[in-house]
Amino acid sequence: MRAALMRTAWRRSGLGGGLLVLLGAIAACNPIFGIESGELRPGGEGGASGSSTSTTAPPSASSSSSGGGGASSTTEAGPGPGGTGGGDVCPEGLAACDEDAICDDDVVESTVHCGGCDHACSPCTDGRCAEDELAAEQANPTAIVVAGDVVAWSNETTTVWALTLPEGDPEPLAEAEAIVAGLATDGAHVYWGQLDGVIARTPPEGGEVVLVATEAGSPIELVVTADRVVFADFAQQRIGWVPKEGGGTPTWLAVDQADPRGVAVDGTHVYWTTQGDGRVQRVPQGGGEAERFADGEAAPLGIAVDATHVYWVNRTNGQVRRAALAGGEPETLRQAAPGARKLVLDGGRLHWTTFDGTQVLRVDVDGSNLLVLAVGEQPLGLALDPTHAFFTDYEAGRIVRVPR
Repeated sequence: MRAALMRTAWRRSGLGGGLLVLLGAIAACNPIFGIESGELRPGGEGGASGSSTSTTAPPSASSSSSGGGGASSTTEAGPGPGGTGGGDVCPEGLAACDEDAICDDDVVESTVHCGGCDHACSPCTDGRCAEDELAAEQANPTAIVVAGDVVAWSNETTTVWALTLPEGDPEPLAEAEAIVAGLATDGAHVYWGQLDGVIARTPPEGGEVVLVATEAGSPIELVVTADRVVFADFAQQRIGWVPKEGGGTPTWLAVDQADPRGVAVDGTHVYWTTQGDGRVQRVPQGGGEAERFADGEAAPLGIAVDATHVYWVNRTNGQVRRAALAGGEPETLRQAAPGARKLVLDGGRLHWTTFDGTQVLRVDVDGSNLLVLAVGEQPLGLALDPTHAFFTDYEAGRIVRVPR
């Protein structure tokens, strides 16, 4: 064991064995990542309690009641090698990756442009880089994080698993007293949320387990900043934060949310998606009135933000969407396979998993240079390091990395 059992956390929470049995039954329904819409959502089957948070739209913003179908800039996805770059008009197997904009770059066997522009790996076979299966026979892995050379993941049980690159074997990083849901890292620690309201952390190499919070509801999505852990509580339908050093009481930034799922943070605001009513919103980190970027989206889940835009993926129709932080109509960057789940932004590129579409994809933030990084049975969780994308393959029980 990398960390001691969290018996103390269970006693402090004041919860009994009956709840543990209940949570075990809940886990059997695969609720944590919204694999089926409406599961374990307060307000009835397939529904959610309506949002009572006061909201205002950013300047010139308007809702998209068609679930993301009325955007002004839509590009159909072409998942095969080639056709990425030069406006997506190149023949299959070629791309325009240079400034001359001529479709003369091989993307089928190139070790520089494997499958698409600026995707280097060796070997490159049929436009795909070789996948590296880090762990197999894992029981339905869900969330995943990378902290230095440690890869950690959860699998809808009470264990946080980890391995050390390049060839370490999976072993428990920590044992909890309730089902582990969301994971996050700041590099120095791995943080996780439990369905009994606990948020905890431990060093990636193992060691002391510190209780960060004990009254956080069911924190399924976590983001760690310099001083706090921001999270979505899907059971109580709230967005909140706690000091990451521990010992604090959650501060609730938004309540009565319709199935909150994705969370992102920039220097001033917290952003989130609500799958139940299709909203994309933000609120100042210090609290205040929420602003709404989109409404009626097709079950938005993963979310990310940069200096100019907020981005999200829609589970139902597979669209990758964005809205300007300054306001304006949301636009569709890509139409990909349905079942979009986790979204990660890094280096001017969006990376996401498609649970139903079996793919891990990458696209530039302007919608260009679409690339299929990997194919799995049911890709779900996603994390990045400087050179690779790591994902959990839920049904296949695999932990996989691929050059990104």
